[in-house]
Amino acid sequence: MNTLDKSRVLVIGLDGGTLDLIGPWGRQGHLPAFAHLINKGASGPLRSTIPTISPAAWTSFMTGKNPGKHGVFDFIRRRPDSYQLEYVQTDLSSMGTMFRWLSQQGRRVGVIGVPMTYPPEPINGFMVAGSWAPENECCAYPSELAQFLWEQGYTINNAMAYTPDTARAFAQYVEEVTEVRASVALELLRREPWDLFMAAFRDVDTLQAFYWHDMDPAHPFHTPERAERFGDVILDHHRQLDRFVSQMLDEVGDDATVVVMSDHGGGPLYHEIFINNWLLEKRLLALKRRSDVGDLYRKTLRRLGINRSTVIKLLGWPLANRLKRIFPSWVEHMVPWPHTGLIDQIDWSRTKAYSFGSIGQIYINVRGREPQGIVEPGQEYEEVVAHIVEELGKLADPETGTPISPRVFRREEIYWGPYADKGPDLNVVFGNMSCISHITLDAVQDRVLAPPADYETGTHRMDGMVVMRGPHVQRGAVPQSAQIIDLAPTILYLMGEPIPTDMDGRVLTEMLIPDFVSAHPIRWADRDVPGISISGWTLEEEARMVQHLKGLGYLG
Repeated sequence: MNTLDKSRVLVIGLDGGTLDLIGPWGRQGHLPAFAHLINKGASGPLRSTIPTISPAAWTSFMTGKNPGKHGVFDFIRRRPDSYQLEYVQTDLSSMGTMFRWLSQQGRRVGVIGVPMTYPPEPINGFMVAGSWAPENECCAYPSELAQFLWEQGYTINNAMAYTPDTARAFAQYVEEVTEVRASVALELLRREPWDLFMAAFRDVDTLQAFYWHDMDPAHPFHTPERAERFGDVILDHHRQLDRFVSQMLDEVGDDATVVVMSDHGGGPLYHEIFINNWLLEKRLLALKRRSDVGDLYRKTLRRLGINRSTVIKLLGWPLANRLKRIFPSWVEHMVPWPHTGLIDQIDWSRTKAYSFGSIGQIYINVRGREPQGIVEPGQEYEEVVAHIVEELGKLADPETGTPISPRVFRREEIYWGPYADKGPDLNVVFGNMSCISHITLDAVQDRVLAPPADYETGTHRMDGMVVMRGPHVQRGAVPQSAQIIDLAPTILYLMGEPIPTDMDGRVLTEMLIPDFVSAHPIRWADRDVPGISISGWTLEEEARMVQHLKGLGYLG
């Protein structure tokens, strides 16, 4: 009998969690539960996916696969045979997740709050979908679990949006919904049988996005007035999660392995870069030749940097919302968002490269691949790529002259698998991600580099975190070049299960006791996780999610 057959693993996911904050706060006594796990276990950075964005990262975590194998690179993708963008609907039935694999081995699995898990797959246990899922009876498996969630006041998505005028109310709202989500997760941990239990929390990333400058005196947007009111918002949220972690540790005892992980890290945001404007300047992207009054009007607004975000900042949210209620059509047509789509304005017959999506993706307009591609595969493609890489190396802050020093990752360097050709040709990481392009095909701004337009002062970092404590974990060990795809095979290994052959990750043996590793050779299964058929998104659900993502700036 396998001595690990009864081994249990508890996984706590923190979207955007970083040891850059949790480590110091733990040592200062603010986060005793996190500090206990770090001191008694092993911990270190965990490299995320490229692009460093939640849909790709969480899907790679669940599957142990690079995005080229599961096909999720961002929130959005280009529709087949079109330049129009659509929301990426994750279908776990076509992906081999560790949750289903464990279920097929007869292990009990409980999952709550993990993003990109809608529709939830039928597993041996339960699954409650995480962020960006419709809130209906189909958000949980088994479906009758949804009734329990609603009775507890559980919500999947945040119903309130952040604005500077509602900063205090928004922080209070996040505290309240987190309390409900944590309490429900704790109740399910106590009442349901499980071998693997996972609970994930979204709002570390949310609060870091909007309140980073309040706790960071070095941030250019930092003010003493706001710092006095909101400087502890991010710390207070971590304290709230720390109390929940402490309760979970009391429930599982010392026999279970506990893993705390994040899909990516977090840090300050200083600039947004408008890649399509840069491509336009470099004559790699062309706009249609039009001279009508509407086009002149849009160009004038763009040249002046006038868009809905700048107008809102000037007028304030109360007056801006009042104008929108009184003149909805006028506002919609006369004051564009900063992420207004370029799709209909681009002259594809003269465009060699274009950008859409999060962080910094560039696509080459390849003949035979794109609907109106003009760049020939082979030598011309390589010449265009080399030219872009060379020119990107010259980018600098126009105000200070400081080089941005982007790192460029070619598709073939980081993706492999059946969906590799769907990923960006180039992924660009600007200045340790303190400068990002997280908007769609846009050209409202007339600049290449600008301060953040949507109140965000924090963003992602490529290194997230992993903390592991348990009977087989080597205390004080530090993972070596750990990646998010390594967690699924490591969790399966700790539970004594074979690892599917199509997983790309490795077992993080350097975090484990050497004698334990010697006594338990890694077992690879001779098969992959088979696909199953489950119902997907309805048209209404898709439409609602598209509108939600448009409001966030992910869809133009």
